[in-house]
Amino acid sequence: MLWGGVDALAFMSGAGIQRRLMTKFEAGLTGNALKDMAAKGGIAEAEKLVLLEGKSGFNGLRAVTELLTKQAEAKQATATAALKEAMGAASWYKKPLLWAEAHRAGGSYAVAGVGSFGYHGVTELSRIGSVDPKTGKTITTSDALTAWAALGARDTIIGGTALWGGRALISNGYGLTQAVRNAEFRAGLGTAWRTAPWYEKPYSAIAHLSGGAQRFGANFGSQALQGYRTAAYEAASLQGSRFSYAYPFLGSPSAANLTTLRNLGARTFWSRYKIDAASIGATSLVYRGTHEAAKVGSADPETGKTYSIADAALNTGAGTLQDAAVGPFIVAGVRSFGGFLKGDPLRVEAPKWPSWKTVSADGVKSMSGHYASSFGIAGIGSFGYHGLDEFSKVGKVDQSSGKAISTYDAVANTLVLGARDTVIGGAAISGLRFGGGFFSKPVEFVGYNIRQFLGSNKVVVATGRAIGTGGTLFSPRLYEAYGSWEKMDEYEKVLDAIPKELKDKAPAVNADPPRDAASVGTDTAPKQPQGSDTHTEPPKDKTDGARPERTQPGSDSTPEGGLPE
Repeated sequence: MLWGGVDALAFMSGAGIQRRLMTKFEAGLTGNALKDMAAKGGIAEAEKLVLLEGKSGFNGLRAVTELLTKQAEAKQATATAALKEAMGAASWYKKPLLWAEAHRAGGSYAVAGVGSFGYHGVTELSRIGSVDPKTGKTITTSDALTAWAALGARDTIIGGTALWGGRALISNGYGLTQAVRNAEFRAGLGTAWRTAPWYEKPYSAIAHLSGGAQRFGANFGSQALQGYRTAAYEAASLQGSRFSYAYPFLGSPSAANLTTLRNLGARTFWSRYKIDAASIGATSLVYRGTHEAAKVGSADPETGKTYSIADAALNTGAGTLQDAAVGPFIVAGVRSFGGFLKGDPLRVEAPKWPSWKTVSADGVKSMSGHYASSFGIAGIGSFGYHGLDEFSKVGKVDQSSGKAISTYDAVANTLVLGARDTVIGGAAISGLRFGGGFFSKPVEFVGYNIRQFLGSNKVVVATGRAIGTGGTLFSPRLYEAYGSWEKMDEYEKVLDAIPKELKDKAPAVNADPPRDAASVGTDTAPKQPQGSDTHTEPPKDKTDGARPERTQPGSDSTPEGGLPE
């Protein structure tokens, strides 16, 4: 009863802090503030801004984020159309060069792959029939093909990465050089540095320099892709840098500090992280502090050491910091699973149950255009896993063939198994993409009706909030629960192995036929090798299966009729 009250006090303390911080955070997200944020992001159409009417708090923030996301997608579509137009106007022999220039990563690895596989194909295939100076064996066609594939793949990765980084360095270096020469850019950089809070000054400077490098770097390259690079820069400038999420010292989102879509997403994420960290930390402090204090003065059953106040304070502080730091990430992951219940923040009418034709078209649309990424992700995982696994066996003896596994064997197995799992994994990922698109509208329909039910039932709403708050604040205990589950799983494996070990070590039953009365009580069984648990049957006659004749007196075994004289 006492500990139940203490735990309830811990949850109440965390819930109170969370409620106060959430109220303070959402106070600045009014309807007018949200419209100012949308206008700062470049949304000026009145028919889009009207979608923010009546919205506030986190729901309104989600609506602004959705508006900016759709605008970024439209900018990216414009850039794609400009690239297609430039490719269509170019000569056939210039198309691959323009594609490689436009796709910095893909083009770099494609160029490196052509060079690497071409070079190693000529050199390795020309060695067929010659003697390898390292092993002294004749190089076969299989050996040459294996070496060709391994060396080509290796140099493609190394060369593609180097080429990609070099192109980025040259382009961004050119853009940054042109940017710092521009008086307008320098003035904007100074303003951004002066107006940013002290804890955001590093982020503000890096973001401004990165934007300037992209802006002026768009002029670097062939004139045929000038329109594409300009449109791509506009889309990228609206999206912003992924570096935003790596900088946790960001203030709350507002029209004053909004710069890009990812900047808005990062500010939202870290704002919620700080709220969750404070509430979980408060819960953990009260919960761990009381439970650790109760152990002061007790003796450790393993070491016999008395649990001191310093031990309790150290464990409380360390555990609270760990819960406050890691707990919000767990909460964010759990929160993302319920995203379909949030629905489209810009929806103005109720969705309808889709037809079979509609969901099928959505599935195909979601899957098409992503085959390269699906099989690419599967390929990286498959070849990476099998590469590490197979090369760790080099030098060991293959149980099936009895031969030592060579480097060429590891390469060949990696290529075969990696290719197999790439096909299987890529098809599976494509199927998941199809399923995501196929079920998107049915899930949206179900989620909308669930939200309508929850919004009209105060009891259900209160219960849902209580469960959500309890789950959020109880996340520190998930570590201990998971650790206990792992220990139970280990114990079960040990218990399952005990009967098998006992069965293997149990002595075998003596299957000898009954002896005559004269031999009862005498030791006639052959001696077992010392230390052996295996019972050996006495040798039998090859003709009729009768027992062998007993040894003559004077031997090591007992003769028939009793003990030796």
